[in-house]
Order: sequence, then structure tokens, then C-alpha cells
Amino acid sequence: MILLYNNTTDTFKDLYRHPYENIDEYVSPVDVEALEYDVLFFTNLTDAFIIAKRRSAIRGRFAKNKDGTPLIESIALTDDERDWYDDILPAGASEVFKKLSAFAKKITYAYKYGVTFGGKVAVGTVESVVGTVVTDSALVLTPSALKNHKFVITSDNLLKDQEQTILDNTVNTITLALPWEQDITGMSFSVYNPAEDYILYTVKMDSNWDTNMLHNCESAIMEALVSYTLKEWYMANRYVDEYAIEQDKYQKNLLLVKSSLGQGMISYRRPTDFFSL
Repeated sequence: MILLYNNTTDTFKDLYRHPYENIDEYVSPVDVEALEYDVLFFTNLTDAFIIAKRRSAIRGRFAKNKDGTPLIESIALTDDERDWYDDILPAGASEVFKKLSAFAKKITYAYKYGVTFGGKVAVGTVESVVGTVVTDSALVLTPSALKNHKFVITSDNLLKDQEQTILDNTVNTITLALPWEQDITGMSFSVYNPAEDYILYTVKMDSNWDTNMLHNCESAIMEALVSYTLKEWYMANRYVDEYAIEQDKYQKNLLLVKSSLGQGMISYRRPTDFFSL
């Protein structure tokens, strides 16, 4: 997930009270000479673990011992290794950030590990409020699916970006942890899922960046973390050949993390301009 944050027009940065824009939904060109943007890369910790598990299982299916027996039982990562994964991955995530650090100067907390965050799962307009119960008859929700999610006001007024924790929900009502001090009837809102943990990398959007390269960087970050996990797993189990393969992939992915941003820089002039009089 890639989000944009406008440093020029926004005065605070909070993971739920946020004025972020999703890069996938961003269509208009960015007037970066007038505005200053940060780019936030959110990498899901569980997704990286699942990918590593799948790849180790495939490797284990085809790798065999001297008797020709597949090594899937011993070489494949399983859910039982999740605690091990949580212990070793911070070191790999930190190494990935080193490749991004040149683009993250003057950003406070440009790297965060284990950030609780989630995507937007519902939007609506407050039709009525009774105590802590918000009603929007246009909603079609799964009962109790929004427990512990975040309810965020999105209307452009003094309550914009204020949030509440959701205790429960029905098909078209949402019960909040606390009542609002002000009347929110008629205001628009969004609901965010905070149930997943992410690694957060933040970099500056330079005035001549090609935003098409941001997805390449996001993919390289995930691949680097998966390769790091696999190489450490294979080393811990003394699978030297598998370790060497993943170590090589890991180093290449680290270089790609940095180069994908560098290659995304649009030249201010054509090469021939350097030789013109």
C-alpha cells in the first residue's frame, strides 16, 4: 500500500486522523513545485510471512534427501515459526531502510516497525445518532465485522479526521466507544481496519520524480523482506545451497529498492542539452 501525504497543506500526520491519498486512486498530476509530498510505503508483516511460507514449501517439495524423500517437512516454514520470524525480521527491515534513507532526510520517524494500520473498509454519511449508536441506512455491513475498527469523520469541518473506536455494528448501525460531544448528523465518515501490522517507510517525493516507479520500489521492498526471511531460515537449518540462492536474491532486491527510486527521476533536460551552446 502506497500513500501520499501533503506537507504543504496538512499540519499533522497521524495514522488514522490522516489526510493521506492512496497512490492507486491518485489520477491528477502532482504540482510538486507548489506542494511538498511524502510517500509512505506500508508493507504488511503477515503478507511477507505468507509469501515466505509458500516459497519455502515449494522449495521443500522439490528438494530431496539422499533417499529421494522430499524435504518439505523440514525445509518449509510453518505457522509454528511465526515467533522466530517476528524476532529476525526487524534486522532485515532496518537494512532495507538504509537503502531508502537517502530519500528520507529530514523526515521524523521515516522508518517504523510494527505499525498498526489498515485500509479503508467502509464509507458513509451519518443519518442519525442516538448516544453512541450511529445509523446510516445506506450501509450493508456484516454484523460485528467492524469491532475495534476506527470510525473517522471525513467532512470538511472542525471535526474532520477525529476518530472513535468501534465497539460493534449491525447491518446499518455502528456503535462507538464514546458519544460525540458535538452533533455529527449529516457528516461523512470512513471506517479503517487497524487489525494488521505493517512496516512503514517514508521518503520525500522529489519535484522531478516519476511516480510510475513507486510500485517498483514497493515490490522490491516486499521481495527483499521475503528473501531476507528465507535466507535466515535456511541458514538456521544449515541448508547452505538454499541460503546462497536467497542471499544473492536479497542483495539484488536491496539494490533494486534504491535504484527503483533513482531510476524514477525524470531528467530535467535531454542529454544533448549538455553539449548545446
